[in-house]
Formats: sequence, C-alpha cells, structure tokens
Amino acid sequence: QQFNALNQKWLMPTGVASELSLTAEEIKWLRENPVIEVAVDPYLLPIEFIDENGEINGIAGSYLDIIDDKLGVEFRWIGNQTFDEGMSKIKSKEADMLSGVNPSSERSDFLIFTDSFMNMNGVIFAREGEKIFGDMEGLDGHTVAIAKGFVTSEWIKRDYPNIEIIETPSKADALKLVSAGVADAHIGSVAITSHNLAAENITNLVVAGVTPFKGEIVMGVRSELPLLASVMQKALNSISDAERTAINRQWIVLNQPEIRQDDKLIGQILVAAAVLVILILIWNYSLRQE
Repeated sequence: QQFNALNQKWLMPTGVASELSLTAEEIKWLRENPVIEVAVDPYLLPIEFIDENGEINGIAGSYLDIIDDKLGVEFRWIGNQTFDEGMSKIKSKEADMLSGVNPSSERSDFLIFTDSFMNMNGVIFAREGEKIFGDMEGLDGHTVAIAKGFVTSEWIKRDYPNIEIIETPSKADALKLVSAGVADAHIGSVAITSHNLAAENITNLVVAGVTPFKGEIVMGVRSELPLLASVMQKALNSISDAERTAINRQWIVLNQPEIRQDDKLIGQILVAAAVLVILILIWNYSLRQE
C-alpha cells in the first residue's frame, strides 16, 4: 500500500507523455486535476468555436486535442456564450484558462500567457462602395464596432482617442452593425473576419484600410494556477512544426473564404498618384519658365 501510494504520488499518470519532462509537482497537480475548465469564444472561427456536440473546435481546439493526449487530462468548455463572459468567469475563478486570447499588460494581472500559437494582423473592414479609410488616421471622428472584451478596443482607446467605439456582444454582431450602416468600420484579421462574414452571409463588406495592430493568439491560464500554465507551455513546446502546419492548413489555407478586394480603393490610389505626378510636372515646368 505504501509502495502504491508513493507511485501514485510521484510517477506520471497514465497517458502523460514522457518527453514533457514534468516535475513531481506538475505530475501531482495533473493527477489531482484531471478536468480543466476552459472559457472559449463560441463563435470565433477559425480560431475557436463550439461545435454541435458542445466540443471545443477550431485552431485552438486542435491544439487542445493534441495537448490532452500528452497530459492525460480533459479540457471541458464551461458554457460561456461570449468572450466577455468567459473573461468574467476567469476573474471569478469559475474557469481555469482561456483557449485563445490576445495578451496585454492589463490581462497579465490575472492571466499567465503561453507562447503564441498564431499571429494576426488587423485590417479595416467597411461597406463596399462607400468611404475608403486607408489607415487609422482616416477613421478619426468615425465609429468602429468591436466585440466587447477584445484587446483591439484597448489599443484604439490608447492610440486613437477620437475614434468612437461601439462594443457588441460578439464579433458577428459588430460586423452586422457595420453592414447595416450603424457603425462605419470594424477592425479585425482577415482570417477570423472572413469566416464570420461567410457564416453570417454578409456580402457588402470589404477591406478598406490597414492598421498598425499586430496581435498574437495565446492560451491564458488563471494566475492562481502556475503549475497548469507550466505544463501547458511544455505541451505546446512539444508540438512539432509538422503538426502546427497541418492545423493551419486545416483551418486557414483550405477553408478560408475569399475576401474581395476593393477595386475602388486601387482606382483611387492610381488616380491620386497620377494627379500628383501631373502637379509635379507642372510645377517643374513653371520653374523652368521662370
């Protein structure tokens, strides 16, 4: 009995991958916590979503499938219906981790971040055939719809205080406001936004500008659970490049709907460039005449 008790306390639980080099404390924690409660954005395709069986799916879900095999644990969705609700569940200690989140200094007060498993570049989406913003300065004095809890709101408030933010329960709701003319624009990555546009059958939005915002998608573990954070990082580190490529190919390369390019923007840029060249030539001619 003593021998079995020692084995149970210090040896790796069944199903834990030996290459992870877990410490005795980490092994003990996993044995005592076989179910990990996860907050998920249920509609953030292709990063993460909840499928018809109530399972975590998408890019983050694929990573969790590999990790639960390595750690011998079960990742279980806590049932939150929005990202903001999931963040509240973390703060109230009803959830252990977020499967996908943008790291920020504010969130580091209550979350431990893993390394990034995906990088994102934000662009401006606006209605087709209407104003072309070009960049964030072009949005000055306009309204931008953003899902509540997204770190993009923090960045805009910090760097562009003259832009009005309309916060919505979900990303799909934000896109609907822009499509209906209630908001002027939405800022998001092509990979995520294109899936939401296709899912909501929104066809009148196009890329209308670029932003300086570059985000990372990481997993965030509640700060009171450092052992969970350390085993998650070790498991992520053990995932091979081939496995990562396969996940990206499954959710981004093959399935990403086509985003239409705004030909009007290209035309306006070409016309502006032509006018600028003509003005320079006229100016040079006048100088030569003088």
